[in-house]
Amino acid sequence: MAGVLCLASEATMANLLNNTTALVTAGTSGLGRAFSTAFAEHGAAVAIHYRSDRDGALALAESIRAGGGRSVAVHADLRDAEATRAAFREAESALGPLNVLINNASVYVPPNPVETLAWDEMQTEFEGSVQTAFNATKAALPGMLERRNGRILFLIGTMVQRPASGYAAHTAGKGALLAFASTLAKEAGPRGIRVHCISPGMALTPNVLAAVPLEAREALRVKTPTRSLPTPEELAGLAVFLASPLSSSATLLHLNADGGLADMGA
Repeated sequence: MAGVLCLASEATMANLLNNTTALVTAGTSGLGRAFSTAFAEHGAAVAIHYRSDRDGALALAESIRAGGGRSVAVHADLRDAEATRAAFREAESALGPLNVLINNASVYVPPNPVETLAWDEMQTEFEGSVQTAFNATKAALPGMLERRNGRILFLIGTMVQRPASGYAAHTAGKGALLAFASTLAKEAGPRGIRVHCISPGMALTPNVLAAVPLEAREALRVKTPTRSLPTPEELAGLAVFLASPLSSSATLLHLNADGGLADMGA
């Protein structure tokens, strides 16, 4: 009997997102690729948004379909509201009504202390992190509200709680995004929409592995209560949980995924 229960549990977990259609912004590489893959593995139909990596998006969507899933690649510059709406219409036409939006798109602004920081750099951050999520949310929200069913997830960052010198633009942009998510959760909660946030620390994405020296990663790792830095796959697991019925009793969960640094004050 224990073995039967175990198998039943595994089957249920594998189908957490059945009858779900998800759209992942910037879904072709790094965290976005992990989210797209994990959602498909748990039964969701996945729309993979891309701005420039057309080949990567098409290949990932084909890989999901080859594995028995449903997936389509959709293109948009999310700073353009009409282009964003068109991409969402394309996704829903191919896969069905959207239940889940993962606001993963962002921009990299090189570190610069406030004394030399230009407003153009701040504007670039707000356009790349806030405007993109705003337009994507506005495109997804009407249908979710009409159906009284939806999950919207935002990728924030632990620098909002643990600022680092040189990253004022990044922190301001992500702080604004967190405030936006908080208000959205308040407004949309009574109408069946759940809003959640994930804040990675130094996640071990390909970009981080290529750009951050091993010594720096190791120095951070040994400070963490878990003595580990999160992988994209681990972060995707949190996203699956937040998008699934398992989290239906909550809204505006803000999960720090940095090995405990932000939550435990290390």
